[in-house]
Amino acid sequence: MQKTQDGSQLTLGDKITIFNENVRVYKTPGAAADYRSKFVQITIIDQTSQSWILHNGQKINKKTMAGTYSQEAIEQAVWMHENRHWVVESVRAVAYHNAFQGDGYDTLKAIANLIGYENRDK
Repeated sequence: MQKTQDGSQLTLGDKITIFNENVRVYKTPGAAADYRSKFVQITIIDQTSQSWILHNGQKINKKTMAGTYSQEAIEQAVWMHENRHWVVESVRAVAYHNAFQGDGYDTLKAIANLIGYENRDK
């Protein structure tokens, strides 16, 4: 019997979570599509010796379970999707707005060290 990423046993009829880029759910008119809704549960309807076959025809490798998501992985993906642009803009603001005031160097240098950035001139 195969296990999911969280260690639970899988059998026919169970549901696993996959990412479907084509799903579009709009919580309010005119808003962007809800990213979290792209993670959908799909039922396992059959199996081969190496794969689970889902009701949409997709195959999932039993050994790697590649393309499936645990609740923790979903939360991380949603956080990154919703926040990565704001983090980048915040770093840009530190570099741009504080550069002329003399107090941005230490903050930007700390961010560079945190992400492992090395001076491009070296």
